[in-house]
Amino acid sequence: MIKNHFVGRNAGSGLGLQMLSEEDKQLIHSAALEVLSQTGMLIDDKECCEVLADIGCEVDFEKKIVKFPHNIVEDAIRTAPSGYLLAGKDEEHDVWLESGRVNFITFGCGIMMRDLYTHERRKTTKQDIVDVCRVTDTLDEFDVIMHTIIAQDVNPDVEAMHNFQAHFANTRKPLLSGGLEERQAKKVIDMAAYYSGGYENLKKRPLFQIGGCTISPMEIPASTCMTIRLGAQYGLPIGITSMAMIGGMSPVTMAGALVETVAEPLGANVLAQALDKGHAFNMNSSTGLNDMRQNAAAMVGCPELALISGAFSQMARWYNIPSMAAGT
Repeated sequence: MIKNHFVGRNAGSGLGLQMLSEEDKQLIHSAALEVLSQTGMLIDDKECCEVLADIGCEVDFEKKIVKFPHNIVEDAIRTAPSGYLLAGKDEEHDVWLESGRVNFITFGCGIMMRDLYTHERRKTTKQDIVDVCRVTDTLDEFDVIMHTIIAQDVNPDVEAMHNFQAHFANTRKPLLSGGLEERQAKKVIDMAAYYSGGYENLKKRPLFQIGGCTISPMEIPASTCMTIRLGAQYGLPIGITSMAMIGGMSPVTMAGALVETVAEPLGANVLAQALDKGHAFNMNSSTGLNDMRQNAAAMVGCPELALISGAFSQMARWYNIPSMAAGT
């Protein structure tokens, strides 16, 4: 099993970067609790709303707004495991996620690329997935592979299955995967279970982490609710990402954007723990700026994204929950 080196450990010598003080972390946490309890989240799934109502959340079923009491959020934080396994096809490529261990992962879901031969900008294809995945699989620097790009030359009704198959067949490393609708997402799980020799074997050695995104501000869409339900049902680690764009989908201040970026996955974790207590959960951030000159496009490489990612990672470590944060 791969056990990456610990980083950022407190020591009597050396250099370190601490984005937040202990007081800062407590203030951000308190603000996130206030947002979750007073504003709440839109949970676009009736079954999930019922589950949250059963554990004591205040639910407006007509508006689909769920408000989370402080104690329920904090109980869910304590319940989430501090570490878990993402399995490779062989133990050499296993990855253990826990506080202080740093792994590197590809970014995902690209829809355009520059053709290596014609140099034209074009839509991505299934063969592109195969080519990119084979290269990434050989690079020791990458530990986990997210769906790098999307196959746009296949029927959309089976796109998620093609995406998964092209990645899964061309790497030995763990994957981050999923689907936007339940039928395809279940088929992806079926494919992984078939390779593993059954659903119980897949649960013991999860070959992929099922994931989804919130919709900022403060919404868990139906597709992500489905992802959380299936992850809990089949024993797959769940990763939920906040991608708030500062000043557009979140407050314009860095502190306000961080509060929202922390609050959204914490709300998703409550749902995951309500469905399956002790379930492996990963809280993620890809929050950056809006580029107003480019139709509010996400500025993934901006300095603010690096600052938010650093502070978010500190918060996740403070919670003792594994995390993923976008790089620049």
